[in-house]
Amino acid sequence: MNPSDDDIAFLANSENRVDLLRCLTGGRHARDGLITKVGVSRVTLGRILDELAQRHWITQEGQVATITPLGEWVLDEYESFSEMMTAERRLREVFQWFPDEEYGFHISHLADAKITTVSPANASAPLSRHVRQFDTGGTFWSFSFAITRLFLESCWRHVKNEEITFDWVFTEQVLDVLKSDPELSRQSREMLNSGRVEYRHFAGSIPYIVLGSAEMVNLRLADDDGSPTALVESDADAVREWAESTFDSYWADATPVETDAFIG
Repeated sequence: MNPSDDDIAFLANSENRVDLLRCLTGGRHARDGLITKVGVSRVTLGRILDELAQRHWITQEGQVATITPLGEWVLDEYESFSEMMTAERRLREVFQWFPDEEYGFHISHLADAKITTVSPANASAPLSRHVRQFDTGGTFWSFSFAITRLFLESCWRHVKNEEITFDWVFTEQVLDVLKSDPELSRQSREMLNSGRVEYRHFAGSIPYIVLGSAEMVNLRLADDDGSPTALVESDADAVREWAESTFDSYWADATPVETDAFIG
């Protein structure tokens, strides 16, 4: 085992040790005050202080303890690692639904993303959250391989109320669904006639379901059948840059869909 692993385990296996280092970042502290703040016995406190001092993370002068620059560095890096692992655990739960073709940004850029997943009590939570993005109004754009009735109806309602504009590039399979369903076809025709919406269909495959706006990028995850499983919302610059450039690429290579493709 790497000797450094012992120090990592030393902190990870005792929240009291981490709490004590945190307390000491505020300056010199007397032992009596630390007992109350950390919530340990005098014997336990003395043992922990001695262990920290042996590593030169703190110094002790009589009954007063002070964190060293080395200890501050250790604490900063440990807490950063802990935050990263917390984010990783959240992403781990939905990673199984990430598309086979990777997103064009490092997954670490999703560390602060909001994640909504399906649950037995609310199987439609990701999709409901997805379409609520339209409630903010404004300009939206999307590229996707799947369509849901809730998504299109929400888009249609906001377009009808002149609350949003929307550019959407999708696969030929999505176009077939829109054309074959009378209600979706009617709504699509009305949106295109409004002048606030433009459709384009892409001849190849699109492995993603992405909705973007000025505030947020939504990555909607789905299972092999296209059913919504989770929604990842991010405002990270790297995510937005990838999403916008990918949309522009699909859009440039796609074919405009005219209103006569749909029934009235």
